Amino acid sequence: MRTAGVAALCIGLLVATSPSRAAAQGALDRFEGAHQPPPSSDSSSSSSSSSSSSSSSDSFSSDPSYDAYNASSTSTATTTSGDTTTSASAAVELLVFCLIPPITVACFMPSYRVATKPYDGKRLYIRPADEKEVLSRKELERARIGEASIGVFRALNESVLGHQMDVDFFPWHLRLHGRWERLYERVETENLYDSLNLFGFHIGTNLLGPFVDRTEVYLLAGATILYGEAVTPAFDLGVELRAYPRSPIAINASAFVSVFGYGPPLLDARLGAGIARGAFEVRLGARWLYQGQAQGFWGPTANVLARF
Repeated sequence: MRTAGVAALCIGLLVATSPSRAAAQGALDRFEGAHQPPPSSDSSSSSSSSSSSSSSSDSFSSDPSYDAYNASSTSTATTTSGDTTTSASAAVELLVFCLIPPITVACFMPSYRVATKPYDGKRLYIRPADEKEVLSRKELERARIGEASIGVFRALNESVLGHQMDVDFFPWHLRLHGRWERLYERVETENLYDSLNLFGFHIGTNLLGPFVDRTEVYLLAGATILYGEAVTPAFDLGVELRAYPRSPIAINASAFVSVFGYGPPLLDARLGAGIARGAFEVRLGARWLYQGQAQGFWGPTANVLARF
């Protein structure tokens, strides 16, 4: 009960301190801007040259290089637009293709459920007591239905903070995951806050099932949406490891790769450890948001998880 009260207080503080969006240039704008296509050369040049086009067209219309320049500009704009459309189509096809493995793996798994309390019993996985492959009522009472967690993140390479909320449900052998994260920074030059929202939706399954006790390995596929200056979707594919070697130790690691329609892929890697007591778990760890040469973040994380 005390832990639940602390969790409720943390949620209230996170919501109360959520800053408003500020129109400013900073680390979050560079992070999001890496996935925004550059403005079209036709649109940017048409507005700036409209006033002088009538006076300059006559002088350059007879120049062969003028026609060649216009042809190359049109070709470049068309190619850029085509590449963006192709990348978006490829991302959709990849999403559909990668949703198949989690569902397929779940179909071949024997009947089992994961315990709500990792160390409350002899085994982490609950198997049917008879040959009918049906869990008894007593066994179902120990089974995990869902999870809810809140966490915080502090980037050490930039003045960026963040808070995150995750919700998971475990119907049959599948795992349905949703998250909302808000990153924000204070822009000293304008004394305002800049923020960026990340929404994630995934479906997955446990690759190990009941065959390896005290360990959960989930394959997850889905989508992430960046919501800041624009709405930017991405395809996600990730793996998450949870291990409970000995009470009350809990080890967790995850790696997600997000592929956007434009810009570099985003790697979201986490590694941590904590303590599992009953249906609650407290974790501390490190996180790395890596985008190659583009803006990224790294720093410590902490979160509290409750199972039900």
